[in-house]
Amino acid sequence: MRPARAWTFRIIVVGLFSFFLAPASWADGDDFFQVTETPLESQLVFVGTVKDQAGTYLNGALVTWHAISVDESGEQSSSSGTFTDRMGRFRTVDVARIVALNGYELDPTRVELNVTKPGYVMVRRFKRTRERQRMGLLEIDFVMAKSKPGEPRP
Repeated sequence: MRPARAWTFRIIVVGLFSFFLAPASWADGDDFFQVTETPLESQLVFVGTVKDQAGTYLNGALVTWHAISVDESGEQSSSSGTFTDRMGRFRTVDVARIVALNGYELDPTRVELNVTKPGYVMVRRFKRTRERQRMGLLEIDFVMAKSKPGEPRP
């Protein structure tokens, strides 16, 4: 084979190989969390962005959720978190599923969502979904400001 043909052949082989393996990489965790088996109305997933006051997206901010569930045996607390990506976006796991796996029923009014990042304090939270919507996909955006040295975090 001539060098040009060999190079073209390699590109075609790599392209076909990538094409057939790509669907496995598009799963984005759905296979792991089995989201497709649960209707969206029964899920509670938070998505959104984190920016500073100038509108710059913040990478590596920790977005945490804290849920309190109550039943006959008492109160149970669940919490977890996720970090923002380079575009300042985040997506939590299904909070209702995590609480249900612990044997409790979720009260969506008792779920708090917060964001922290060293050197910043949260100044504003925007809820982008309908006010009455309690379950499903909830979009919440955060705005943070640089904190002054020695300033206590809220």
